[in-house]
Amino acid sequence: MTDDPPEDGPDAELWDDLLADAKAFATEYREEGWEVLAVRPSDVSLAGDDDRLGLVVFVADDEYDDLEAVVEREAASFEAAEVYRRIVDDTAAVVAIELDERTQTAVVVPMQYSLSRVESPLEADDLLVHVRPSSLENWVTFSHDDPSLFFPD
Repeated sequence: MTDDPPEDGPDAELWDDLLADAKAFATEYREEGWEVLAVRPSDVSLAGDDDRLGLVVFVADDEYDDLEAVVEREAASFEAAEVYRRIVDDTAAVVAIELDERTQTAVVVPMQYSLSRVESPLEADDLLVHVRPSSLENWVTFSHDDPSLFFPD
């Protein structure tokens, strides 16, 4: 996994801050006794077809395998989330923390993307965040019922 900003994120300092924030959130949850998986994207893009409308977060294959194992557990149910957003010019820096409150499992997903390239998801009732590996067509999808959390007002 790389510490370089995703292709859509021209601001390396913003990317570094985003990764530091994601790490801090993961540490907080761990200190509260939660199991935490923090992924680090190599790229974030817009999924434009009707079946996958939303944000696509590409991660390394081994991180995807770990994520898939966590969400496919028999009792897993990620129905809550915390979303932290910072906007700088045309760039959104977002940390989504996907929560399975019953099992106290958190998945931390940092994202950086150009706002001018992701207008369509605001038209949907839910914003879908699809996490996938680069090498496979597998997806883990998290649904957010308030797309405005990911975009400026």
